[in-house]
Amino acid sequence: MAQARAMRAFTYFYMVRIWGDVPLVTTSGEGKDFPQVARTDKNAVLSFAERELLAAAPNLPYLYSVSGEDFKFPNNYYDYSQSEWAGRPFSRIAAYAVLAHIAAWKEDYVNAAVYTEFIMNNRSKSRLTTVSVDRMVSSSNSGLFNKGTDGSSYYSIFSLSFVKQDGEASSNGHLEQLTLAITPTFAMSKLLPDIYIPKNTIAEMFANTNGNDQRFGVDITALEAGTLLTTYFENYNAEIPVFKKIRIVDDGASAGMFAQFTSALVFTRMEEIMLLRAEAMAVLGKYTDATSLMNSVRASRGLDNVLGTSSDRDAIITDIFAERRRELAGEGWRWYDQVRENRLLRNNPAFNTLLDRGGIYWPIAQEVRDRNPQIVQNSYWTGK
Repeated sequence: MAQARAMRAFTYFYMVRIWGDVPLVTTSGEGKDFPQVARTDKNAVLSFAERELLAAAPNLPYLYSVSGEDFKFPNNYYDYSQSEWAGRPFSRIAAYAVLAHIAAWKEDYVNAAVYTEFIMNNRSKSRLTTVSVDRMVSSSNSGLFNKGTDGSSYYSIFSLSFVKQDGEASSNGHLEQLTLAITPTFAMSKLLPDIYIPKNTIAEMFANTNGNDQRFGVDITALEAGTLLTTYFENYNAEIPVFKKIRIVDDGASAGMFAQFTSALVFTRMEEIMLLRAEAMAVLGKYTDATSLMNSVRASRGLDNVLGTSSDRDAIITDIFAERRRELAGEGWRWYDQVRENRLLRNNPAFNTLLDRGGIYWPIAQEVRDRNPQIVQNSYWTGK
């Protein structure tokens, strides 16, 4: 029951981030036709999700299929060992991670700080650790986007896995289907990726890292002669670079035109939570704490500490979101991060218009509105 309540709350959080007000349905209808329900205010939906997660969290273990502190839980959850459950079902830490993001989305940074503090104080109970760049991009079972564990430590707080042995691999629907292409080290059938990060954007993302960033490093002032650290990208010296950070492909480099992808969809991990907590600390005026958390992530990627922003709120927030952009590339955060950053800084007139007029939310499909006339279109998309 706790798993179901947590997953429902997580799903509602996702829907609110995308569409704003959404119908809140909490009963099955006892076999009747699916009810036509009007949209519920987004803040009420998020409050419901928050209550559900807080109620479910005490009934979720820190780890599955282990004995010890969580003695009230079965030693072998559904007859599977601990390694089989690595980062996949909701744990207590995962519930608090979603709580932290709900709070941040509501601009309730006091509770975002409370929830992230719980994670930082209890992460050892879930054997959570940060992930090295090598483990991040590894295609082995010990990589972040595969199993997400090295057997003794967990890299993912919450993810949705696609394990081949469980029949979950697919030839479409994964990021790799769009971003991968043939390179000197990888034998994909596509000559060019469907989507890519332009070279000038990559240079902008990593411009202030002095060429030392383990995720991507280059001497921007001497690009042709510079030494590339190409953990995230390949073919950078070609016209179109290939994003290779997430590359979990069945049969690996010899996948060819029949590639199947098995990468996990990682919602959050320790680096992401540390940067979210840094964001909360900065908003709350605890600049030293915010900078320390950000510098901890930077140090793990070979970077020096950020200097000269110890009391400049906007500069610290800008640095934090720049670090999130680098660290979390390809993990589905960029748009939502832009929303939160611009809500805090209000220094981008075009984005301010989106915020003020509800343009941050997707339009609702006509098919949906035809089936349920009580659902009205988001006002931004009606021109009103």
